Amino acid sequence: MNSENFEKHVLFDRISQLGETLQEEKTESKIELEKLSFFRSALSYIEDRIKLTFPDLVQKNEMDELSAELNAALSQINSYIGNNNAGHLTNATNNFNSALNKIRNFPIPLSKSSFNFSRKIANFEKTVKNKYNALEKEK
Repeated sequence: MNSENFEKHVLFDRISQLGETLQEEKTESKIELEKLSFFRSALSYIEDRIKLTFPDLVQKNEMDELSAELNAALSQINSYIGNNNAGHLTNATNNFNSALNKIRNFPIPLSKSSFNFSRKIANFEKTVKNKYNALEKEK
């Protein structure tokens, strides 16, 4: 998936909506602290992993599946707030657990001593500069 499609993916809207819902006063007052803490921690972990993900290496269907799990969790939380059926929180917990399993497979950099982030960035800048110069020549 290219960087532009990655940034425009609906997943980022889902994360934002879920974050807002988990911060609302009615959510805080209705959901027990332990569950609310789990939901917030899971969402925070997912956000952090997304920020580290290499967009070019992640597949669209992986993003779609993660987005679907977060959307289902959001729906379950909203349903619980509406009708106080504790089964919705169980379902939301299951959706978060599934989302956590999916996000763990996203490609992120490893912090091995042999990997040189600075060199990778410099090489990327060099590639961009070369491409830019080639386009200028073509023009």
